Amino acid sequence: MHAGCGAPGMVSGQVYDLQMERENVKENDLTNQSDKIEMLQLTHRLKTGALIKSALLLGNRLRKDWKKRETSLSQYGEDLGLLFQITDDILDVEGTQESLGKTPGKDQKSGKITYPMLFGMDRCKKMVEELQKNLIFTSSDFVSTEEEQTFFQELPIYIGQRKN
Repeated sequence: MHAGCGAPGMVSGQVYDLQMERENVKENDLTNQSDKIEMLQLTHRLKTGALIKSALLLGNRLRKDWKKRETSLSQYGEDLGLLFQITDDILDVEGTQESLGKTPGKDQKSGKITYPMLFGMDRCKKMVEELQKNLIFTSSDFVSTEEEQTFFQELPIYIGQRKN
């Protein structure tokens, strides 16, 4: 739990994100595309992916067969975090005040580095579809009941199609 929610995980990701904002790191501050992508992926892997992964692995430890499921659940958690973040970035561009419950477009106005800024909306939507397919496929490695299968296969669809 500490690795996911503590300093090595979510806390570091949040600190990194806030530091970029405070130091006003904008899209033009980095000289090449790969630096921007690496910085964004690291932030989200630490912030969102580590939190989800930690929750999945913690629950998994209650099972007798936890070791054989750990690798697949880790990958599922990291990918689910990435799916959430890309969807969140898309919603910040396409969402409305009414559907989001907050003002859309804040990331772009502040110059924050986002997936749509780096990849464009069409590519982001394809990334969402690819992640959904990968998550459904990965879930087949660790589900053991029909209820688990339904939950872990429908969750990425829901997250990728959410409106807020």
